[in-house]
Amino acid sequence: MIGESLGGLVSILAYHPDDIRTLILLAPVTKSKKVLTEEKYQRQLKEYGFISYEKDGREFKIPKEYLQERLSTDQKEILSRIKCPTLIIHGDKDNIIPLPHSKEALNFLPKGSQLKIIKDANHKFEGKIPKLANEIVAWTKQNSDLSPSKTEKLVEK
Repeated sequence: MIGESLGGLVSILAYHPDDIRTLILLAPVTKSKKVLTEEKYQRQLKEYGFISYEKDGREFKIPKEYLQERLSTDQKEILSRIKCPTLIIHGDKDNIIPLPHSKEALNFLPKGSQLKIIKDANHKFEGKIPKLANEIVAWTKQNSDLSPSKTEKLVEK
């Protein structure tokens, strides 16, 4: 299973050892982080139940529930239940998800898990997709136990 950013958190939460043989997480959310805590946003939250902000010419509305969940993400709790080898790939220029969160995540993942840091990559890995793809392919080849017969069984499910 592959998940990116918030999709990484969703992948972690969806993990079940009977269904997932390896995880690949791209700059995943694994730890709580204060999100938009300035006073103007807190006023919006109290008055409307969501925060509205503009980024890159687009308006975003973030509901109170998301902010509460984001503040309560317990890295140890969510990662300690993972039993399969996990690859985290993170850019060293990511300004959305802090790289130290991914470094700390390795403390709670099973033996054989790895962190690959892509030099000069931002949160979206812009301009680094070939490097990202190579890391994903290499990890999948090394950690996949999907022989043709096992693949056929998964397709039948």
